Amino acid sequence: IQRYITCINVICRHAGHRFGDKLQQIVPKVAMFANNAGEDDDLRECAIQVLESCVLWCSGDITEFTGEIIEMCLVYLSYDPNYNYDDGFDEDDDEDEDDD
Repeated sequence: IQRYITCINVICRHAGHRFGDKLQQIVPKVAMFANNAGEDDDLRECAIQVLESCVLWCSGDITEFTGEIIEMCLVYLSYDPNYNYDDGFDEDDDEDEDDD
């Protein structure tokens, strides 16, 4: 799926002025892959790059999807896959500090 999404990205970049007519079919499906990627951050990133290309190269035709794209980007912009979101900490760390 990621290869197909990458192909859509390339087509949008190189033929954006002719790609605008297809946005009604493409954007909802790409957004679905971005939202339902689960743990596959590479697929999500690829889908968001397609949406970015659509905004850059088909700006006149994508206005109806802009709000949805912005909301999606705000959600995933605040997510860092390299950060541990666990609020708890290991109790062994506290015991080591008390021994000093």
